[in-house]
Amino acid sequence: MLLVPTAASAQPRSLARGFAESAFRTLPDGERERALGNARSAGATFVRLDIVWRAVAPAGRRKPLGFHASSPADPRYNWSEPDRAVREAVTAGLAPLVIVYYAPDWGEGRGRPRRRTSFTRPGVWRPQPRELAAFLTAASKRYSGRFADPAHPGRRLPRVRNWQVWNEPNLWPFLQPQWRRVRGRWVATGVTHYRKMLNASYRALKQVNRSNRVIAGGLAPFGDPRPTRNGGRVAPARFLRALLCLRGRRSLRRACRSSTSFDVYAFHPYSLGGPTRRALNPDDTTIPDAHKLTRLVRAGTRRGTVRPRRAKGLWVTEMGWDTRPPNPHGLRPRTQARYVNDALFVLWRSGVSHATNLLMRDLGGETARQAIDPQRRQSGVFFRGRTLALDKPKPSFFAMRFPFVVLPRSGGRGRAWGVPPCPLASCTVVIERRRGGRWTPVASVPARRGQVFLRTIKTGRRSLLRARIAETDISSLTTVPRRL
Repeated sequence: MLLVPTAASAQPRSLARGFAESAFRTLPDGERERALGNARSAGATFVRLDIVWRAVAPAGRRKPLGFHASSPADPRYNWSEPDRAVREAVTAGLAPLVIVYYAPDWGEGRGRPRRRTSFTRPGVWRPQPRELAAFLTAASKRYSGRFADPAHPGRRLPRVRNWQVWNEPNLWPFLQPQWRRVRGRWVATGVTHYRKMLNASYRALKQVNRSNRVIAGGLAPFGDPRPTRNGGRVAPARFLRALLCLRGRRSLRRACRSSTSFDVYAFHPYSLGGPTRRALNPDDTTIPDAHKLTRLVRAGTRRGTVRPRRAKGLWVTEMGWDTRPPNPHGLRPRTQARYVNDALFVLWRSGVSHATNLLMRDLGGETARQAIDPQRRQSGVFFRGRTLALDKPKPSFFAMRFPFVVLPRSGGRGRAWGVPPCPLASCTVVIERRRGGRWTPVASVPARRGQVFLRTIKTGRRSLLRARIAETDISSLTTVPRRL
């Protein structure tokens, strides 16, 4: 059963959808353009693009002499892949959301274990805030809209406005150490270090352009019950509470003199169940738990631990469910479509303005064992074919393109919610009910492209409903039918 909208969600707000997809960077020429086109056809207006700091910067344990880290034109940087990814995304009509993580060896802090173990990864050991800020200065200058495109003389590289600082900083694979033992007790050092990284990045990005939007790293949904040396996971609400220098649960109080600067905070609400299943741990966050984070940010803003002191955006920069096939432990494709559709509504109701599905197409796997490999996620909205041209849309493709929910009310009525993919700036949404083997209209709703509509309609009991765009062929731009 879906959650009923509250007064806070009574006024329609937009809900942008996008994809976090490695294919936008790794596919060969020609195929990347097709992949971006598929993302657009699935309703995406933005894409999350990874910039791996250590892949762009020069290698080595020591920073090269004479290297100007804050200069986008320094010849020791290799920007070829990010240039291409940003250029192609903008050409396809998709806004880039750039996430930066994994430091070069010389950009890591002191004390990194010399021997590699299962709990050490290159690029995550105490990334130096000053060096990260220098790199983000170079990157934001390069993608300021004013930097000459070296591959196309006479043109400029596109503008990137959205910058996410690190990925899942509450997990050991991305930031180490998470904990440190001091005088017999565990101290969360990862979160305090990330505050330094975030504040330095904020200053650097805003100095280049005040309109740059700084996104605090997407928090992973689950934490470990006990700290462990170097490794471990910190529950997202616990991590954010410490990041914002707050303590307490019912009554949040200021815990230190520090403050944290950002424009948007993001989380990754993966779930072990459906989109309305709450996390059991009070500090974990799945789809319906966004209020745990929102409450902390609002408290930090009131108490001056969040800067600047104004309302912050809430984004989801990863979510998704694997399907069966190809993952033998995944969901049936129609169940995945229902989960994605309903998750978009629940997140919108919680104040989320941007929702990102992990993968546009499945990563594949020739064997069942490969299909469940964590590095081969199967949460795309396209089944993977031998080539991109042979990819087939899943039911979740239609759920992403045109999410649609009808919430029952008394008296045979329902509250219809949706985000229509109008071919033009505006369109008419026709809501239909299945009756006597035919689809019959029950309401027409004027709508604008990408904007949420809310409308009370007559539904009857146990109705099968769908919505479609009136100005198009009846078989296209139609939602997945929903049972009330």
